[in-house]
Amino acid sequence: MLSTSNLKELSFLIYGLGLSGQSVVKFFKKKNIKNFKVWDDNQKNLFKNKRTKNLNQTLNNVDYIVLSPGISLINKKNLIKFKKKIITDIDFLFLTNKNFKSIVVT
Repeated sequence: MLSTSNLKELSFLIYGLGLSGQSVVKFFKKKNIKNFKVWDDNQKNLFKNKRTKNLNQTLNNVDYIVLSPGISLINKKNLIKFKKKIITDIDFLFLTNKNFKSIVVT
């Protein structure tokens, strides 16, 4: 289980700045978690001050990659080798909330 204090010791890349990626950024800011970078292939002006300058270096160095559900790994060969680091926003919510209950339909 990740706690807010654990989160402050870890580093993250939020990959994809759609609604779920933006929600993760807002959560980090609300919890005062500062060790994160963002990346989106299209949204170059969102959260500019947190945008990574070197995606490959950041992918290598972060503890977790919070991948937006709209990002397809088929076209992202550079992400495949980091699959052990990849979590989604729902994984993140589950890991940080011990009282989280859900029914997931795919």
